[in-house]
Amino acid sequence: MLSSCQEGTCGTCETPVLEGDVDHRDSLLTPAEQATNDTMFICVSRAACPRLVLEL
Repeated sequence: MLSSCQEGTCGTCETPVLEGDVDHRDSLLTPAEQATNDTMFICVSRAACPRLVLEL
């Protein structure tokens, strides 16, 4: 996956989430967007559940 900043600020590594909960550590998504768990920035965010399925 592409990434540029590796800090969760540029948006290059945005990846759709198909299943699971995300521990959002980026500074791009609003709290409402984070709550939907539809997307994540994989350079900084992590799984907040045992299984996280991404669209790669």
